[in-house]
Amino acid sequence: MKFMGIGLQSAMMIAGGFALGLLILYVLKLRRRRITVPFTPLWSRVLIDKDASSWFQRLKRLLSLLLWVLVTLLIVLAMADPQPEQELERGTNTVLVIDTSASMATREPLEGNRTRLAVAVGKATEFVDAMSPHDKVMLLAVDGQVRSLTGDFTDDVAVLHEALESLQPSATEARMLEALRTAVDSLTDRKRPQILLFSDGAHSELARIVDAGEGAGPGTTEGEVNAGVGAEPTIEYVLPDKLIRDEIQFDHEVVGSESGNIAISGFNIRRYLSNKLDYEVYVQVRNFFNRPVFAELTLYNLIPDESTATGFFYKIIEKRTLELGPGSSELRFYKNLALASDHLAAKVELKTPGLADALDLDNEAFVLVPKFKQARILAITPGNLFLEAALLLNRNFEVDVMTPDDPFLHPGGSEELRVTNLNKTPYDVVIFDNSFWDEDTPPISPAIEVPGNFLYINPKGAASPFQVSNVDEPLIERIDRKHPIARWLVLKDLNLVRGSKIRTQSGDRVVVRSVDGPLVVARREAGSNLVAIGFSIVESDLVFRVALPVMLINTVDWFLDESNSLIQAYRTGQNWHVPVPVGLGAINIKNPHGAIDKNLPTHEGKAVYYGAYTGFYALSPAEEFAGMEGVPEQWEIAANFSSARESDITPASKPIPSHEAVAVGEKPTEEKDPQLEQWSWVFNHTDYDIWLYCVFAVLGLLLLEWFTYHRRWTV
Repeated sequence: MKFMGIGLQSAMMIAGGFALGLLILYVLKLRRRRITVPFTPLWSRVLIDKDASSWFQRLKRLLSLLLWVLVTLLIVLAMADPQPEQELERGTNTVLVIDTSASMATREPLEGNRTRLAVAVGKATEFVDAMSPHDKVMLLAVDGQVRSLTGDFTDDVAVLHEALESLQPSATEARMLEALRTAVDSLTDRKRPQILLFSDGAHSELARIVDAGEGAGPGTTEGEVNAGVGAEPTIEYVLPDKLIRDEIQFDHEVVGSESGNIAISGFNIRRYLSNKLDYEVYVQVRNFFNRPVFAELTLYNLIPDESTATGFFYKIIEKRTLELGPGSSELRFYKNLALASDHLAAKVELKTPGLADALDLDNEAFVLVPKFKQARILAITPGNLFLEAALLLNRNFEVDVMTPDDPFLHPGGSEELRVTNLNKTPYDVVIFDNSFWDEDTPPISPAIEVPGNFLYINPKGAASPFQVSNVDEPLIERIDRKHPIARWLVLKDLNLVRGSKIRTQSGDRVVVRSVDGPLVVARREAGSNLVAIGFSIVESDLVFRVALPVMLINTVDWFLDESNSLIQAYRTGQNWHVPVPVGLGAINIKNPHGAIDKNLPTHEGKAVYYGAYTGFYALSPAEEFAGMEGVPEQWEIAANFSSARESDITPASKPIPSHEAVAVGEKPTEEKDPQLEQWSWVFNHTDYDIWLYCVFAVLGLLLLEWFTYHRRWTV
């Protein structure tokens, strides 16, 4: 026998306390009123009769006491909820896994145009309604995250109904493997475990190509098949080996039927390298029907308008009709756009008669045109015309030039060059050009005294944040192509008269390495960004190469955290690392549905946030950082759903093969337990718990007490 309610020790303490209280009440005697009467012989006879029946009166009170003690014990027993161990083994422990990814928002004509998720919730509700009182269920929702909506296992049908009714599809992919691993772990040490999955079943994590079709070899992957290698591939969805333990029963209920879809699979902006004030927009539309279709693609400029439901007025920029072949995609470019705001949207609509687009979630995408201003650059150089020309010819830079002896750089008349006054200037980047340094010239490599973005060319001197050792004729050995500074940078056969080996520290990133050691190093520390170029540009042929302006542009972009490549919207269903202004410790984020996540901490200039909805997100400083200098009151980011796998809403042709539970260490067919047989009549004829019978017994005893009291049997 096991107690599923309050513990045995607690039950005994409660029962003992109530019993003691009842005993005290019965020990107390009622004080009779004293009444004087004139006829003594009559009362003498009454006293004689009372003495004869005193033992019987005591017995009646004792029976009443025992009756109330029994009532108390039954109430405490009901609170303890006793269950025979055999009865507990009879119930199942089930994990219901519900797919809430984007494809589950597909409408099903055969199901009254309900979404696949609504159909899955209906089937799961039927399962819950058919539960026995001994069954327990945990509900897992799986999309880009795996969430338990019931906490632990529960037998509360109302809680399960409420959790099922709260499910909504999200604009994310389904992390099905993680969900199944979570379900398996949750069933550890539980009797009669089972997993029931409701999903459309087409999960790439579980895909196995059985026949890749003509033209594809035996090693063809799913990605190659999707790219067009082979024809009419046969894909099965199976569980990985050893994912489901032997004792767990697994079943998959496929939700969905054959449907078609068109989707916006890409929407981005590319900034021109030569002029960052101009942009090029591209939109990609994909057809997931197995026949040609016509679709209408519309590009909008969104004008903020609080009077509309979306908060924007959709101003049409261009509308065009596309003809898409089966499974094909088309890419469209838009140049020289005249925009009234920095919010853009693209929509696609199916125009083929007789066909319906079953999934609307991927028909619209959003992007923000990033605000751009010219970078203010201060070049401190003794007269390096090569450097000045590379900076001044770039229309994206606003350049000022100072010589090392400028009084601004020697506050208080100090002999050493210092940068304490730079915090009073609007410069985004400061360049210290030490290209003409020699032993008789003071180095232009000051220590960092204020935060900022600093480029050191040929750093020298004890005050420099980069310590170096001299190297003659260094040879380029390797370039870190993954670093933004090295983008499009070609330094093959670069000739250097001499250079330096830069001593790195923890956290440094070596962008260019010579045979002798680091030659170009990037560093982030204490709110500052530093880059060191370990050679004089005038003592190399870099000044005659396009690599010089390219390196300067890339370095400035890295300082300002900008990119000349695609300005991509964030992708839903992922953890985003959102850049924030320097020094901002926490932010608030308002999602497209209006919900606000407050006081999200930042680390190293980034906030981590999980986004599940498409649209524009508004960011603002947390309350304690409101009004911080240099931090805007609000800024925005855009998020899109761009998943070709999820937009392909074709469901699995058959369920993931079931996994039959086998008792560990035993045969699948078990012999009947004699002790279990002893309770078989009870199990087969009732579905009520013992505590319910205790309640009925208490009610019966109270009725008996009322009857005996009014019949004067126990008083």
